[in-house]
Amino acid sequence: MSLTKNLSRHEFACKCGCGFDAADIELLTLIQMAGDHFENMYKADKVYINITSGNRCAAHNIMEGGVPKSQHVFGIAADHRIKVKINGAVLTVSAKELSDYYDRLRPTSLGIGIYPDGRVHLDVRGSPARWDNGS
Repeated sequence: MSLTKNLSRHEFACKCGCGFDAADIELLTLIQMAGDHFENMYKADKVYINITSGNRCAAHNIMEGGVPKSQHVFGIAADHRIKVKINGAVLTVSAKELSDYYDRLRPTSLGIGIYPDGRVHLDVRGSPARWDNGS
């Protein structure tokens, strides 16, 4: 089931198959806004939003190596990448560029992190948290 132009409910479901598939509207809106922003900024033919980790039940969070009070367990976080298609070439928006976009948008209410493989973590915890493990 589509939640936004580029996001589907199954992308946010816990990967263990337990059925936990919350869809926080604020989180979805921010990720879709970022996709739209980069699609327009790069004058892209298409944008792809890849959710690599959405909701996690407590057991799956442990398997993933998540912290005990991970925002993923509360259904308000997603790790993701955004790619744009320009003249047939698909380019990944850099994690730094994506995290900076979110930071400018909501500097005092989001959790934003960068991982070594280029994923960006975004959560709507209501207070700022930042980390960069991508260096």
